[in-house]
Amino acid sequence: MKIIDVIIRSFLYLTGGKSIKHLYRTILAANVLFSANVCTLLYYLVGPSLTTCGIFYNYQITILVVSLTVWFYLLRFLERKYLNKRGYSRILSTYVPKVVGILIVIVHYIFSVYWLVESLFYLVRHT
Repeated sequence: MKIIDVIIRSFLYLTGGKSIKHLYRTILAANVLFSANVCTLLYYLVGPSLTTCGIFYNYQITILVVSLTVWFYLLRFLERKYLNKRGYSRILSTYVPKVVGILIVIVHYIFSVYWLVESLFYLVRHT
């Protein structure tokens, strides 16, 4: 979990504060990218078999349902993990240099969006 702590701390630099409200905004922003990463893996692993098995004729609805489900459960997990006193103090005690933190966020964002779009094209090609 130390990697997730570093990423959350890096996102906390961009929200510009150290309060619980800023940590909640950070969790929402990080959840979008974490959900994109999980959905990308699901699309690569399960996507072609879902669209070719004949059960799901409309794969866009399937993609939407899977994405929203992953987003919701991941958000609940991150909230339970970090929006308490122990998680909040652990995030504030995690040291990441500011420049490195901002680079982590930029690189994570670029790769997450790229791989999500690439996995959607992969899914469309295999239908």
